[in-house]
Amino acid sequence: MPAIVLKAQTGTTKSRREGNTTIIEKTVEKGLLTESHTDPGRRLKGKQAAKQTVTFSAAEMKAFDKSNDEKIEKGRKAATAKTLASMNTQANRYGAVLEAKHRAELKNLADQLSRAEAELATMIGDKRDKKERKEERKRTAT
Repeated sequence: MPAIVLKAQTGTTKSRREGNTTIIEKTVEKGLLTESHTDPGRRLKGKQAAKQTVTFSAAEMKAFDKSNDEKIEKGRKAATAKTLASMNTQANRYGAVLEAKHRAELKNLADQLSRAEAELATMIGDKRDKKERKEERKRTAT
């Protein structure tokens, strides 16, 4: 199991367990260094000594940084596109829900309006009939 030795100032360090594998992620400037330690049935305790040392030259580190930056930028663009696509689908779903809600409200309001118009028409008809009856009584009384 090779270990990677990289002399740099690291930012945040995250570690997690997946099965019997311990994965340690360290942020180095704009790159990410991931170490996987697997030992069957044995947990890591405390500081671990490197079993094999790998040394990089300055040119190899620069090449590593350039390729890493390109990979990170590709990943960021893909993640951004994926995020935008998911935001777009979510917005479309919410828009469809709002549209359905508004259609239901419009239908309800149209029903209420038709009922109010019908009531108004009957009230006007009743008032006209009452007025006609009143006038007819006046004519018959005189």
